Amino acid sequence: MSSGYRTTKDQEDGEEDRLLTVVEAAHFLGLAPGSVYHLVSQKRIPVVKLSARCIRFSRNALLKWLEEMSQAAE
Repeated sequence: MSSGYRTTKDQEDGEEDRLLTVVEAAHFLGLAPGSVYHLVSQKRIPVVKLSARCIRFSRNALLKWLEEMSQAAE
């Protein structure tokens, strides 16, 4: 029986762009879940709103966002 939680092995098996929960996105970004909620409230991070109380994050959108936020060394 599956626990519903997917591991890094699942991502290696072709599920690299599944939707992440707040906790999974926070772990992926190296942030606290509260920081992710704060970024969402400021509309500074790409988010998928499934309903008024349910949000998810595309792993590929987060990777692109991180690239955009990164600055090349001069």
